[in-house]
Amino acid sequence: MMTAFSPREIQFRDELRDWLARNLPKNWKQEHAALGAMEEKFAYLRRWQKKLTRAIESSNSTPE
Repeated sequence: MMTAFSPREIQFRDELRDWLARNLPKNWKQEHAALGAMEEKFAYLRRWQKKLTRAIESSNSTPE
């Protein structure tokens, strides 16, 4: 059982937390819930997934 994170894992965690704090919409749950049609909800989630994908693709610090 792993009891501690490596320095690289801690760095990755901290960078992810910082990125989420800057990029996650503050009221994302309410925004998503307020959308009407299912197509609108899917479009909202697709925009978010594209943003995540771009961030992951540009990152060099993901742990192995």
